[in-house]
Parts: sequence; C-alpha cells; structure tokens
Amino acid sequence: MLFFLDVAAGSGLGGSSSLAVNLVNVINYLQKEKWNKQKTAETAFQIGRKILHWPIGKQDEYSASYGGLNFIKFKKNKVSVNPIKLSKSSKSELEKNLLLFFLGNTRNSSKILTEQIEKIKNKNPETLNSLLSVKNIALEMYESLKKSDLTNFGNLLHKGWIAKKQFSSGITNEKIDKIYNKSLQIGALGGKLTGAGGGGHILFYCESNKQKSLIKKMNKLGLRQINFNLYNQGPKIVNPTDYLNTYKKS
Repeated sequence: MLFFLDVAAGSGLGGSSSLAVNLVNVINYLQKEKWNKQKTAETAFQIGRKILHWPIGKQDEYSASYGGLNFIKFKKNKVSVNPIKLSKSSKSELEKNLLLFFLGNTRNSSKILTEQIEKIKNKNPETLNSLLSVKNIALEMYESLKKSDLTNFGNLLHKGWIAKKQFSSGITNEKIDKIYNKSLQIGALGGKLTGAGGGGHILFYCESNKQKSLIKKMNKLGLRQINFNLYNQGPKIVNPTDYLNTYKKS
C-alpha cells in the first residue's frame, strides 16, 4: 500500500485525520468489510484519541469520512451529519470566494489543544463562553448557507475567528493578527486559521472584486495561495491499474 499527503503535517487541514480515515477504509476493503461512514469515522478517531493519545476532537474524521459540505452535531453519545444543500450557482460562488493561503510554517497542535482541554476541564469562563459563542455562530452559519446568504456567512466567519482566539493562548500571534487585519482592510469579510491555530493555513471569505488586491497583498507578506475545491465524496478506493491507464491517456 502507498500512502502520501498533499499537505504537510501540522498544516491545519486535517491531513492526519484524512490519512487515518483512508487507512481504515483500505483495511475494510481488503478484509471485504462494508462499514458505513460513521463507523469508519469513529474507528479513525479512536485510533488517534485512544491509541495514539492525540488531544483531538472528531470533526476532522467525520469531515473526511462523509465528504461534502455538512452541518455536524456532536453530542455525548451521538453524532448527526446533515448535508448542506446549495444550488449549483451558490456552491460555485462559495468556492470562488473562499481563498486559502499557506502561512509558511506548520505547528504542533498538541500543545494548543492540550491547553484548551485543560481550560475546559477547569471550567475557565473565558474559554467556555467563547466555545458557546462559536457553537451559536455555527448555527447561524448553517441557516445562512441554507438561504444562500453568503455575505452573512463571510461576516459570521469573522465573528467565529474573534471567538476562537479566546480558546487558548497559542491560537494566534502578532504576525497572524497583522495578516488578518490587513485582509479586512483590503476587503475580506472574514476569515480564520484552519485547524487548532498557531500556524499552517489561513482561510478568507472575499468577494471577487476584492480578490486581486487581497492575493497581491498576501503574496507580499510571504503567503502562498493554495487552490482547492469542495469535495463531495468521502474516502475512495482507486484501482492502481485504472489510475495508471487514465494517467497514460491524459
């Protein structure tokens, strides 16, 4: 078996979780098992959390296993995944207006997440209040996407980032704050660091008439734009022979 990642470890794009989900899926395939997406996600999570002792949540494993744009509810003993249905035009506009940049450094998320978990266990009021704010903002985002109100989605992304910065001390720094503030001055409606924070990638929501200026400024600040698309499928088994034949034809 051959495994590789398109992104570096510690990039904040869920690469480790995606790899775990795909590994579980490949083993299922070889054993001729037919697990559903939820069991695949839960098994991948248990590997990271219980066996490797990573201080992680389940969101990345579920995102990788289900694919697509989803509203995911996490309760103590239940996880529900509700696909967000966008019109073709709204999905295209959302993809075009989300700009992703690599900050030029990766980070070890364990320290950030461990501090965050300790604050939750100790019932730190600032952390708990910010977590509640992010939850409520997520609900508003869901409603905005269902209505194809992408402008409000961009504004809510900004509110979410302000709240997320209160989770723990290592989420942002002076450099990241400077980059983010510059993006707002140019015309981005909102944004956030992907993953736990501290480095990796930063995502902006910026409408098309402001994007050229934003990209130019981010490049000057040393950031590299990363092209991406929303992917509707979860893990997929690819026959190597079919892949090579397709590659030869192209």
